[in-house]
Amino acid sequence: MHGTSQGGTRHDPTVWRLWHVFIPVLFLFTALPAAAETFRAGAFEFEAPAGWQREPPRSTMRQAQFRIANPAGGADGSCIFFYFGPGRGGSAAANIARWRQQFAEPAAQRAAVVTVEEIGGRKVHFFRGSGTFLSGMPGGPKTPVPGVTLIGAILESEKGNTYVRLVAPVALAEAQAPAFRRMVESGLR
Repeated sequence: MHGTSQGGTRHDPTVWRLWHVFIPVLFLFTALPAAAETFRAGAFEFEAPAGWQREPPRSTMRQAQFRIANPAGGADGSCIFFYFGPGRGGSAAANIARWRQQFAEPAAQRAAVVTVEEIGGRKVHFFRGSGTFLSGMPGGPKTPVPGVTLIGAILESEKGNTYVRLVAPVALAEAQAPAFRRMVESGLR
């Protein structure tokens, strides 16, 4: 009965051999992870974290913008990349001070962690602060949003610094902090 189906129809052995090669190859390609989306901000090319949804930037000051869906069903987060060119955008210290001021708590109560590291031969300033975030455009009206974390990174470059800012509810920001870190490091390879 070799070469016939249950109905008695003969099958071409060459076709069967091709199927035995084609099916495993098909499964191999469907099992491979998709390549990470890359994007440029300033002098750096980054890999976007899986699950972050790229959005059109809402302002010309923004190089890239992502929405971070909240699996808990609360407010989503965002991650924004700013680049202004050589000598523009302010120093790392000035931007970190600005990030601190985006929280409503009195200055003495603003819990923030700032570290400076060298990664891939570049100086990177990291910031993490939590509290009541004052949401709104610079110079415009602000809306206080309690329970928010801002995670920031400033990547120094002679072509101009790149400023990265993730803002999300505390639990979402904490869950996404490792992905944020990997993304920043991807731009420094």
